[in-house]
Amino acid sequence: DAVKAVGMRVLDRLAEPIKRPREEFANYYDPYCFMRAMRYPPVGPKKVWGVPEHTDRSWITILGVDGVPGLQYKDDLQRWIDVPPVQGTVICMTGDAMRILSDNLYQSRPHRAQNHSSEVRVTYPCFFEPHAEWPVYSASKNGGVQYSVTII
Repeated sequence: DAVKAVGMRVLDRLAEPIKRPREEFANYYDPYCFMRAMRYPPVGPKKVWGVPEHTDRSWITILGVDGVPGLQYKDDLQRWIDVPPVQGTVICMTGDAMRILSDNLYQSRPHRAQNHSSEVRVTYPCFFEPHAEWPVYSASKNGGVQYSVTII
C-alpha cells in the first residue's frame, strides 16, 4: 500500500504536463500494480548475472534497492550509465505506456540489471501498468498511428 501511494503521487506529477483528453486517463488512475522480488547471486570478477537490455511496458516502475549496484540505463549516445543505489531512496523509471500516452514527452529508456559484485543483490520492482482494456488512441505526434497495449 505504501509503494502504491508513492507511485500514485508520482503518476499525478507526471500527468500534469500531458495534454490529453481526461478519458484516456481513466485507467491511469487505477493501474494494475504488481511487485516482485529479484535476487541476483554473487558472481566472480569475470562472470555476470542479471537481466538483459529491455524497456518496461508500464506507466512507471518503482524500484526498491538494497545498496548493491547493478542497474544501468542506455543514454542518447548508446552508452550504459550506472544508476547508483542511494540508501533510503527508490528509483523511478517511466515505461512504454507512459511514453505512448505522453507522445514521447517521457521516454522509456532501455535498461538492464547486472551483478558484477561478490555480494547478493536484491531489488523490489513495483510495476504500475495499464489494464488490458486500455483504449486505443491516436498519438498526434506520430502521424495518427494507432497504439494499443495488450496485457497477456
